[in-house]
Amino acid sequence: MSSVRVLDIPVERCTRKDLLAHIQQSVETKGAHLITYVNAHVANLSRTNASVRDCLLASNVRYCDGEGVRLAARILGKSIPERIALTHWIWDLAEWCTENRYSIFLLGASTTSVSRAVSRLNEEFAPITTAGHHGYFDATENDHILEKINAASPDLLFVGLGLPRQAEWIMANRKMLNVGAIIPCGMMIDYLAGTASVAPRWMQQTGTEWLYRLSQEPGRLWSRYLIGNLLFFWRVLLQLIKEGKQQ
Repeated sequence: MSSVRVLDIPVERCTRKDLLAHIQQSVETKGAHLITYVNAHVANLSRTNASVRDCLLASNVRYCDGEGVRLAARILGKSIPERIALTHWIWDLAEWCTENRYSIFLLGASTTSVSRAVSRLNEEFAPITTAGHHGYFDATENDHILEKINAASPDLLFVGLGLPRQAEWIMANRKMLNVGAIIPCGMMIDYLAGTASVAPRWMQQTGTEWLYRLSQEPGRLWSRYLIGNLLFFWRVLLQLIKEGKQQ
């Protein structure tokens, strides 16, 4: 699978079909492959946080989760076929898991959210088997959580602890996990639970979903989007200039 380097992070030029094929390969071999999303925020964090960068570089597949990354690829003279947003794609992915009888474990969010998300998947996608654990735990509970995950031996482990924490947890515990595939998922569990709202479809299709999220949580997200997006594209332009000088 070919890739495009965006801020020194290789982003695979994959479609949903390609990603499903890789997940299936990992599940069937119990390979614990790491399948990670890349958007402008993640790319920015990779420049300042070693755990985020190490997690990305250690990943078996890094797929595009943001229109900003697709635009960056075009600026760099490359292309990425599509954006794969897990918060929307999870419904098709859950249906695919049902067809293949793959099990799911959700790690992250609040006790209420993860409980609702697990119940929703089990009710709407039977006979899928879903278990979970909230994300508000400390180091003293980590061994218990590993035991719980490994006892379930899920085909797909979704880790939604926020960044950089989910990257730090994955890098520290990956080798101890008996799972098929490890998939960082950000706020996906809250969307599954219905405790976070999804942007209108037209915003999803026009690459303006970030404006919706900003309107929902301006105090937390203004810096990420208003400053972070500008910083991301400035870095992309610097990469373009550097690559032009090397030719």
